[in-house]
Amino acid sequence: MSEIKRAKRFNESSLFFLGLIGLLVIFGASIGYLTGKWVKQAGQAGDSPFLSDVSFSTGLSIGLGFVLLGTYIISATLYGLALMHKGVAGSRVLTGGLGGNPSSRKAYPYLILFYLGYSAAFGVLTVLEIGAHHSPANAPLFVGAASIGVAAMVWSALRLWSILDEFFRAIWVEACALSSFILLLIALIGLVANKLELIPALSGYSWLVLYQWVYLITNGWVAFKRDPNILSLREHADT
Repeated sequence: MSEIKRAKRFNESSLFFLGLIGLLVIFGASIGYLTGKWVKQAGQAGDSPFLSDVSFSTGLSIGLGFVLLGTYIISATLYGLALMHKGVAGSRVLTGGLGGNPSSRKAYPYLILFYLGYSAAFGVLTVLEIGAHHSPANAPLFVGAASIGVAAMVWSALRLWSILDEFFRAIWVEACALSSFILLLIALIGLVANKLELIPALSGYSWLVLYQWVYLITNGWVAFKRDPNILSLREHADT
């Protein structure tokens, strides 16, 4: 492949990556802001006893959490479609860079299970965060659903680690390490600001949501830097 074509492909992938991240951030921030504003107004008006003690920052986190849940469910759906449709499987951006080769297709069922398990566990946390000051009537069901979701995540992640090649394992590890470091820096600044009473303390749920957003962006950036073609709409030949 000529250097001109490589440069053109890199530029196209860069624009696509930046545009995708920009749209995701704008959409998430808009939904989060609107949710936080609505939660605050509903709590002040006394329209919902479940929201009366939820702050604006927590409401914003809940809104961002719903966007994350939608992202995970869409991801599971796309991998399900990739199992049945070669056209979807051949799109690297729709399959997280895996493409439609035989080894990648082996990973699709476990990726579906991982995202569904993640959605179940995180969905339970989101529901509990909305009613944080109210004990759920069916607490064992919530605990059971979350436990099943976590178990599915762990089992599928272990299977994926053995199936995916070194390239994707390296992306996974590097993205986790980098996002954890970034969150550590944010946490240090946030804790200092909280001690100075400049910002309110964030709940554990809010920190979890923040970490997931940092990880999504970091994972995309790490994958893009290792292979600009990973975000292309179609699989490309190197020659």
